[in-house]
Amino acid sequence: MCVNNNLLDRARELGIRYIHGNFSVNSHRPRCPICGIPLRENLLMIPVWPTNIAYTVTTPQEATSFYNYIYAPGGQFPFWPRALTYEEILEQETNLALYHIQTSATSHYFHQANLREFAPGRSLVFDYLNRLMEKYTSFYNIPLLNPSWDEIGEYVAERTSHTNLVQAGITATWDRSTNQVIFTAPGGQSGVLFFTGATQGVSQVYGGDTVSKINLSGGQSWSFSYTPPAE
Repeated sequence: MCVNNNLLDRARELGIRYIHGNFSVNSHRPRCPICGIPLRENLLMIPVWPTNIAYTVTTPQEATSFYNYIYAPGGQFPFWPRALTYEEILEQETNLALYHIQTSATSHYFHQANLREFAPGRSLVFDYLNRLMEKYTSFYNIPLLNPSWDEIGEYVAERTSHTNLVQAGITATWDRSTNQVIFTAPGGQSGVLFFTGATQGVSQVYGGDTVSKINLSGGQSWSFSYTPPAE
């Protein structure tokens, strides 16, 4: 990874905690889709997803021409057996975005040119978003969350901490004779632990599921009573 250390040092001095990364860059890809990449103490890279709507394009014709210049036969990275239409590009790219929504915690990015209103009430960005939301609402009845950048950063930081804790070897036991659940962090490893199905620590309900998070220090245990719901 090429690093601008001066930029990172100034970011820390200014109190910036989260920096954009890009999933299309190999060195920006974290070890899990909801993790970030630590760059400095209290400075985390949060990779975001590209959209394949090029940075210079403002109309469907321009977007289609550029896309096929890259991915159609004879293109820089030929992938499709023929050139795609604008509608086919929208279909393919929003399929990918829907998968990202289902499996990732970070956002997608566009470019300023993509916001140009090429026809009354239409832009490349909103063609894309409207198609994506049509697909999302065909599968889900729960609202799609739209957190701020700071909220995304905080969540990804906590999920990174959770992954570190789990990979370090946290233990979880449920004694069915006493209905006691015990989580124990390994020595020397602290972090945030997420789990579902019980209300502990900080909890929220989303889509009918209760998601809780607790903070554990190295060697610390957290226990609570849990009775499974009657079938």
